[in-house]
Amino acid sequence: MRNIAPSNAITRRARVLLPVAFLLVTSGSFIALIGLFLFAFRVSTSSLYNVFRALLLFGGVGVAATGVGLAIWAATRRADNPLAKMVGEHLATAFDDNYTFIRNVSRFRLGYIDAVLIGPPGILVFRIVDKSGVFWNEGGHWLKENKNRKLKPLRMNPTKDAIVDVKALQRYLAAHNLPDMPVYGIVVFTKHPPELVIKLKEPVIPVTYMEDLKATLDHTYLVRDDRLDMDDAKKIVDLLME
Repeated sequence: MRNIAPSNAITRRARVLLPVAFLLVTSGSFIALIGLFLFAFRVSTSSLYNVFRALLLFGGVGVAATGVGLAIWAATRRADNPLAKMVGEHLATAFDDNYTFIRNVSRFRLGYIDAVLIGPPGILVFRIVDKSGVFWNEGGHWLKENKNRKLKPLRMNPTKDAIVDVKALQRYLAAHNLPDMPVYGIVVFTKHPPELVIKLKEPVIPVTYMEDLKATLDHTYLVRDDRLDMDDAKKIVDLLME
């Protein structure tokens, strides 16, 4: 199994975005300064003038703030996902070269996905969780035991996150002339008992400890009836690695 990440592509996109961010900051600041100047030196008393200078000031601030946000996003993009890398290394000897595990998938109009396994049974989207404690998963709902052993709703919902990622990937592939691809989801917890305990009741998608991942895949992903054409598999790998 190939265990890879589009690190170079992510770094390249970040380098492209930084000049765009700089342009937004400088142009937005210039526009805001014009608006500020018009507030400081009033040259008209019309209501239209007031609207115009307000638009310049606040619009310029908004453009500059967008540039700052874009710069922060580009500068802080991770070239890899350590948790996904750990899961990939765990699976490395379990599959042959017909399988590709892509970590840290991040694409415009797709969003971020922890990892994707591409092979003959189809495309498997990973939601990787690094938490400890006692968790209850019934259907698509998640609870966690507190210190008093009372169940409280979990703020995050790994099942929902995985389903969102599956649907996003399906739409992304369809937009690139790869419709109706078999895409599935799985939630993987990196920790194991006794540090982590997961109690399951009819989960919507498979949930597993990392140490039990291969066994879980044996009776879920690997027994799927849908099969992925290997030419399509190569196209998907190339698309996600761009």
